[in-house]
Amino acid sequence: MADNIGALFSIRGPRDATALLDIERAFNKLEKIALKRRQTVGRPLILIINSTHLVKDDEDGKNLLELIQQRAEQWAAGNLCTVIFNSDDYWVYERLKLQGTRLEVIPVADLSKQSAIATMKSYRAKYFDEDPSHNILEQVREESL
Repeated sequence: MADNIGALFSIRGPRDATALLDIERAFNKLEKIALKRRQTVGRPLILIINSTHLVKDDEDGKNLLELIQQRAEQWAAGNLCTVIFNSDDYWVYERLKLQGTRLEVIPVADLSKQSAIATMKSYRAKYFDEDPSHNILEQVREESL
């Protein structure tokens, strides 16, 4: 079961509040949910933050990434939440690696062309009982890049 907490970021705060303060409030609410879940389910939440490379590579972006990273480390230490950052850009990896104390930063490369095509072929065979041609699989791969 997956839950979407995107609505937490649309909560209105005081007029003079900054975006970082709004995110901090959302994280406080998420922490309460994680505590409840750990008591009832016994496992931490998993929070996946996709496209972190879209955060601006400036001072505000650095502060935001640092805030999220600090929270991720606190939650991991308390067994409340596992946070996964997903990015297509190297600067995010560099910044996380530089600031991380209790965080494991792992670069994950894309599949090779042959591996991607073989994976698509086996998936289509297993779940759809299909045997698509190599040309079609190459076309699908190229269009997804």
